[in-house]
Amino acid sequence: MAAITLNILKPSVNNLTVRIFVRAAELDFEEQDVWGKTTSPEYLEKYPAHLTPMIEEEGLPKGTLGESCAIMAYLCNKHGLEEFYPTDPGKRAMVDNAMFYLIGTFYPLLTRATYPALGFPQYPGEVGTSAADDAMKATAQQDAEAALGQFFCGPAATDAAADDDGVVARILGGLHWVPTGVQPSNRPGMIGVVASNLATGSAVT
Repeated sequence: MAAITLNILKPSVNNLTVRIFVRAAELDFEEQDVWGKTTSPEYLEKYPAHLTPMIEEEGLPKGTLGESCAIMAYLCNKHGLEEFYPTDPGKRAMVDNAMFYLIGTFYPLLTRATYPALGFPQYPGEVGTSAADDAMKATAQQDAEAALGQFFCGPAATDAAADDDGVVARILGGLHWVPTGVQPSNRPGMIGVVASNLATGSAVT
């Protein structure tokens, strides 16, 4: 039996970060696809938040841990993975900065821009789940598309929000994108490992 059980949903891009990380770190793990099982009594007993990714591991106070960044930070700390999560305060702060930006700024924009097009439910507290009218919800989605368009496609994308197929398609296609002139190996810590794998097309099945 592996030391770490990684509960994932294979179709989920959200799960890819940890899935790539445990492979890059060469940790002893096994994956368990919990598609359709995250609201089962068994899963809820282990992890009431009923989300993925989630790891099960003996060293954890409650036996389980969720949230990609928390999982990676924990595993780096436990296994001394200095190359992914430096102990030097300044270098670690750069990795934390990237992770907090991902959680607090980038991901909310990504879901706001793409989930309506994909038919995925929005998170509680989002405009899409509120009592706002359809026009306001559409405006919020377009604003998020424009913001993400600049990240993925550059300044030229600011006028693309009116393109029915343009920005969302570029965003979805850009999930494996690395900015021009920026080598993944120059990105800090764990982010560099994940970006390197995505940019080179490393498969995770």
